[in-house]
Amino acid sequence: LAHSVVDLDSLQPLRYRLIDCIAFIQEQTLSIVASKEFPHVNYCAISYVWRGNPIDPNDAEIDIAGTFAVKGSQLDSDPISIEVLRHACIASVQHGADYLWLDRVCIIQTSREDKTWQIKSGLPDVQPCPRCIYVPHGVSMLSPPANPLGGGSHLEERDIACSLCRCRTSAYTVVPQLTALCHVEVLVAACAVGQLKVPRGSGSSSDGDFDTYDAAILGRQSPSLEALGIAMSGFIAVSDPDAKDHAMWQCALMRTSSRPVDMVLSIMGLFGVSLDPSAFRSDDRLAATMALAQEILRMGKRASWVGISFKAPPCRQLSTFPEFPQTSVSGSAYVQTDTGRCLVARLVDVGYPVQVQMNGESLPRGVMDDEGYMHFSCKAAPVRQVLPIDKTALVFPSAASHEHMLMTAADKTMWQVVDTDEDTSDPRVFAILLGWFQKYAPAEVLPAWHPSNIQNIRLLLVKEHAPGRFYVITGSSVDYTATSRVLAWAVRNFSVGGP
Repeated sequence: LAHSVVDLDSLQPLRYRLIDCIAFIQEQTLSIVASKEFPHVNYCAISYVWRGNPIDPNDAEIDIAGTFAVKGSQLDSDPISIEVLRHACIASVQHGADYLWLDRVCIIQTSREDKTWQIKSGLPDVQPCPRCIYVPHGVSMLSPPANPLGGGSHLEERDIACSLCRCRTSAYTVVPQLTALCHVEVLVAACAVGQLKVPRGSGSSSDGDFDTYDAAILGRQSPSLEALGIAMSGFIAVSDPDAKDHAMWQCALMRTSSRPVDMVLSIMGLFGVSLDPSAFRSDDRLAATMALAQEILRMGKRASWVGISFKAPPCRQLSTFPEFPQTSVSGSAYVQTDTGRCLVARLVDVGYPVQVQMNGESLPRGVMDDEGYMHFSCKAAPVRQVLPIDKTALVFPSAASHEHMLMTAADKTMWQVVDTDEDTSDPRVFAILLGWFQKYAPAEVLPAWHPSNIQNIRLLLVKEHAPGRFYVITGSSVDYTATSRVLAWAVRNFSVGGP
């Protein structure tokens, strides 16, 4: 198996497939079990990045047993480490699952027919797996650090339960002195704050006796980590599913892939949607995104993608979304802005909506037509732009000198709320209330007056470009002290899409 290219072309398409963990561990044999009907057996799935960080040739533990590739995926993915796969199989068996699902091996990579069928018949929908094992660096090696949601990593699994990584502690051991498991929610929170505390020995942790480790396996204090932490939070998911969905859209925005359409097809299951992959070209991310949004709204859910990035330019064809990033199977996601190419992660202000803080006001519900216009009702107020006193220095009038509410938008423009009877501007511009947004803080909730959490209220600014039709121009976050003002705004009907 080492240094070979596995050819799956002889396999019969349109079959469920699983790797036999026992055969791989005990006999070093890659045995693939196939069935037309899914066998009701326990299995684990592997989640990973298709392209991880470059392999360090000086690391003696990297290529102990060698690697192999799969025909049809050599150009856009890392080779599969036999040692990584062995450790994953051991972890799977330890969790009572004798079978493992790895898409690279369980899908015929040269068959579009099989790929389409596998996506539509996704295993989690047929037989949910007890554990999803996330390999942070990818399947080429076990080594930190890694980008948690970059480089085409998989988001299709509903519950990523634990992370497999190189670790020399005795906690959650898979292979002694080499690898261990950790719940991803815990690991994400640890990396977000920079450290992980593990109870010493096997006794109770109530005595506060911990070993503290530097936590950077998934990176450190990044927007990707914060969004992932929100998306994986069990508390947030139970208290407000729309908050979790909003975070998942932010995660997806910071991801990359070689095929633009995969950026939609790989996350649709998280929203309970199943689109037909054959209905979209490989480069048609726009059509796939619109179809996913339509289905989400049709299910009665909120438009959880609205406001995921105010700093990124709005998509010209589908302005309730930000501009789609440039796609690549490796590296980070970038988008073109007025000032040049910019890392998407720098344009995402991570936070999650909290309905209870705004008397239930939150992201809108509605419908989306086939032109990409979303029709919905929300509290809103007319606004007009305030020009700077000193254009060279961009000095604006003081907020205290204005009777009406002022707001600074993400694009550095300033806007003033006006009375309805004063609204004579053409074209009309409105500030739409999206709700109250909370910062991510592992193990604690930031109070409204916390210095890092005072710009809680988020607004979407839209401009009318045809009678009754609007497009997004920017967004703004305002102080929590404006709560009573924005809640007093009238409810208005909008159709927001492309200009």
